[in-house]
Amino acid sequence: MSLNIDLTGRAAILKGETFTLELQCVDANGAAIDLTGYTVEALIKRSYEDADIEALLTLTTANSRIIITPLLGKVMWYLTDEETSQLDWTTAVHFTRLTSSAGDTTYLADGSVQAQAR
Repeated sequence: MSLNIDLTGRAAILKGETFTLELQCVDANGAAIDLTGYTVEALIKRSYEDADIEALLTLTTANSRIIITPLLGKVMWYLTDEETSQLDWTTAVHFTRLTSSAGDTTYLADGSVQAQAR
């Protein structure tokens, strides 16, 4: 289960505006995957090779920047207008990974992202 999601252009993060991105986890038949017990982390980095600790932005369920609707298989990035106004980069890469309660990690989405002035 992995999607390449390019956030460049129309889905770019606009500085000073609230940003959300909703992803849905579905099985081969299109049914929602139950995400009960999962944690989710999304990292925005200058390049995929950068260490996670060097991330420009880290979104997690723990810091409330990722919201999970477990029974619907939905994962949503959430950044406030205040947070986006402080972004000091314009082009980066992102990835979102799911971790089960057993510790198994699955990459849900990755791609490029831009932060643009509104």
